[in-house]
Amino acid sequence: MGDLFLEVSFAPHPVNHAVGRDLYLELSVAAWEATPDRKVTLIVPANARADQKLRLRDKGLPGTPAGDIYATLRIVNPKVTTEEARNVFEQMIREVPFNPPTGIRG
Repeated sequence: MGDLFLEVSFAPHPVNHAVGRDLYLELSVAAWEATPDRKVTLIVPANARADQKLRLRDKGLPGTPAGDIYATLRIVNPKVTTEEARNVFEQMIREVPFNPPTGIRG
C-alpha cells in the first residue's frame, strides 16, 4: 500500500487568523468582560490596555506542539442610553483617576 498525503488549507475566518499553529484574534471587551468564541477561560488582568495581547497556551490549532491563541484587546464602551447609565460614567470620571498616556483629556 502507498502513503496518502493531504494538503489542508484554511478559508479566511471573520474572527481569527492562523500563523503556523497559533491563532490570533482581536477581542472587543468592556472593562468587566471577556467572551472568547469557545469554552476557555480568559482572565483580563487589572489595568488591561487596548492592543494588549493575552495568550491562551495550547488552545490554538492542534499538533505537536499545539498552537496558542493570542487575543489582542480592543476596549469598547457600551452605548449610554439612559440617565442612570450616564450617571455611572460620570461617577467613574469623578472617582477613578485617569490620565491617558498621551496626556490628552476629553
